[in-house]
Amino acid sequence: MSAQLISVQITPESTNDFVGWQGKLHEALAATDGFISLEIIATEKPKWKIAIRFASDEARANWQNS
Repeated sequence: MSAQLISVQITPESTNDFVGWQGKLHEALAATDGFISLEIIATEKPKWKIAIRFASDEARANWQNS
């Protein structure tokens, strides 16, 4: 298994935009070979972590290069 961790800062006024973007990201990932899961982690608002898991390093690299 391989993972990509992304850190973002979401201001209260951009929460709706983030939710919309996250939905589009999940749709794109779901169509990617080797995608396992997407997890949104609220750490200390406004800081959030996004964990994307893939079946292999190759699957992660293919997504990053797409």
